[in-house]
This record gives sequence, C-alpha cells and structure tokens, in this order.
Amino acid sequence: MRYLFRTEFDEWVSLYEKQEAETLQRASEIKHLTEESRTEMQVKMEAMRTWFAEVRSVLDNKQKHEDLPYTLTMVENKLSTLKAEVNGILSRPPPAPKKEEEKKDEAAAGEQPQPAEGEQPAEGQQPAGDAPTSAGADEEMKE
Repeated sequence: MRYLFRTEFDEWVSLYEKQEAETLQRASEIKHLTEESRTEMQVKMEAMRTWFAEVRSVLDNKQKHEDLPYTLTMVENKLSTLKAEVNGILSRPPPAPKKEEEKKDEAAAGEQPQPAEGEQPAEGQQPAGDAPTSAGADEEMKE
C-alpha cells in the first residue's frame, strides 16, 4: 500500500494539474461568471494545491517503510469533491438582471396614459374594461 501510494501520487497530482488548467480555460470562456464565483473557485483550487503540498511534505519526511496518513482513496475522493464543487460554480446560471433595470423597462413599455375616471380615452384607445367584440368590429368595418 505504501509503495502504491508513493508511486501513484505524482500521477494524481499531474491529473489534478491538467484538470485545473482545463477548468481555468473553461472559466475564462464563461462571460457571465461573476468575480465572486471566480474567486471562490480559485480559493478551492488553492486549497487543493496546499493539500497536495502537505501530502508531498509528509512523503518526503517519512521513511519508505513507515505508514502514511494518506491513501489513494483519500486523494481520489478529494479530487472528485473539488471537481463537483467547481463544476457547480461553473454551471451557475447567469445572474438575473437588476430590478432597477426591470422596473425601467416595464415603465417604458407600460407608459400609455390611462384616462382618469370620467374622461374620454384618447383616439385609438379603448375605454378600460370595454374590449371590442367581434360583432362590433365587423359593424365598424362595414361603415
């Protein structure tokens, strides 16, 4: 088990480095990713690099016949957890438009003046609640 960990650990580190490069490339292509999300992702990847450095330090300081506090399963689990977290960040939907912009859009679209109670509607407008009926529209067309 010790031998296997020592020989395969570097392969896992290079696998992670390749995955990190691909993730950074993918993140650079996502335009709606917020700065906060990018920072969160960077923090998680930095924590993984720190953990790998810690494991490397333990490997370098332990004799080959001594048991290690890490296993390949731990490395694999840590990598898959990180991958899931980063993919979750990268697959977040674009942020919704700000409410102020929505209100301005709605106000601009709905700014047809409504007649006050008792006033006649402007030409081309129907009085509130008086929707044209098909029979009434037919009669107007005949005239």
